[in-house]
Amino acid sequence: MTNQLELIAFNQQNAATALIVYLQSQNIAAQLVKRTKQQDFLVVLNDATDRDSAVAITKHFVAHPSDPKYQLAGSSIVAPLFGIQAFKQTPFTWFIVLLCAVVYVMQNAGLQVWVEQQFRILPLHVIAHYGQWWRVISPSLIHFSELHIILNLLVWWQIGRLIEFRLGSVSLITVFLLTSIISNIAQLQVSGTGFGGLSGVVYGVIGFAWFCGLLRPMLGIKLPGHFVAFAIAWLVLGYTDVLWIKLANTAHTGGLIAGGLAALCLVWFVKPKQR
Repeated sequence: MTNQLELIAFNQQNAATALIVYLQSQNIAAQLVKRTKQQDFLVVLNDATDRDSAVAITKHFVAHPSDPKYQLAGSSIVAPLFGIQAFKQTPFTWFIVLLCAVVYVMQNAGLQVWVEQQFRILPLHVIAHYGQWWRVISPSLIHFSELHIILNLLVWWQIGRLIEFRLGSVSLITVFLLTSIISNIAQLQVSGTGFGGLSGVVYGVIGFAWFCGLLRPMLGIKLPGHFVAFAIAWLVLGYTDVLWIKLANTAHTGGLIAGGLAALCLVWFVKPKQR
């Protein structure tokens, strides 16, 4: 223990983990230490005698994060799908899944009127007058059919847990709040109060993951091209009125834009912290 050496601290867990994986591939033992107070992830060498080699690799890693050898190391680490580890590593993803499920059960257990009274969005001046600010978020938790909630939660679970695993719970919570608020307010201005669903947030995490994959691939957050193409095509079709269902098109668009902007902010402002 006394021969350990603190090497570098990162804001994102996946960057620290990718470096550790690469160091280990070069026969340099290292481990990850999460520091709660500093809210960062520390890479610690198990043996200080590896310092010179490790420092050289780390400098190159920070200067060239898009080098394929580092991307390969980072992308090889995947989040667990189910079980205790999945709940521990992606708690907010699962919290939203469970919360939406509980609200849907309440809607179908005789509490539909109560749910609508408490969760529906209201005109902004009414929300401000009564101080009921949760209403700019709560419509995202309401769903109107089994297909509606299943599709939304499947996409949220797939992309949300990827973001949370790679960047941490605070990042996913921020993306959720930002995209939920923007998409709900945007839809309110166009169609009034009669809407609900997580789809605005779903398009938000799609936009966030899409732009992260394009702008900072070392984060390990990347969506398949065909998935992005389908999501955009579905968004466009929603505006044509050829579909058999009515979609909250403005919420989808607002969420997608908000998620993309959040990814841009991440790329511009979040940098690894060197020691």
